[in-house]
Amino acid sequence: TLVDAVGCGEWGTGLFRLVRENAHLFEQLPVYAHEALAESHLRFASHSGYRPDVLAAHLDPWRGEEGRAAYYRQYRQLEQAATDEFQHLLGSVPVP
Repeated sequence: TLVDAVGCGEWGTGLFRLVRENAHLFEQLPVYAHEALAESHLRFASHSGYRPDVLAAHLDPWRGEEGRAAYYRQYRQLEQAATDEFQHLLGSVPVP
């Protein structure tokens, strides 16, 4: 199960903040280093871990040079203010 940062309150902390504030530097990582970082970040986001096929499916969009560019482009665009107005409603979202 993935938990969106929106559901966790203050989401501009830790690695998230470091990457967001320095995306221009992270974009310069060699692809192998970026992929290791993205995988590590995703693994840290799961308490119970992922089956290998599920992990691969979540990581596939972020692989290679295009994936690396998209990953950090996404970080540059994120702002907590964009979700503050409806955060209080998240508890009422039905989860299967």
